[in-house]
Amino acid sequence: MVYACSPKTSLVTIFSLQAMTEKSGRRGLGSVLGSGAVGVLCAFAAITRLGGWEWEGLWKLGFLTSFCTKLSDTISSEIGKAYGKTTSVHLL
Repeated sequence: MVYACSPKTSLVTIFSLQAMTEKSGRRGLGSVLGSGAVGVLCAFAAITRLGGWEWEGLWKLGFLTSFCTKLSDTISSEIGKAYGKTTSVHLL
């Protein structure tokens, strides 16, 4: 499959487009592991106190932000699937 891309298009975008067109929407083992790998590594580093106590807070922050990012992506995907292209979310 050939993609026409602008100079600003990254390889990640091209591979994402290719993956979306080839898959049926189901997430495989690679997707699940890729989504949770950073959070798991940060949790492991925090538990083992990798880098000493100075780094412990950074590892905890990495764990938290990793899973918050994944959760927000999943929620937005589910909202998009449920309500289609006319969705607008208003936050107060």
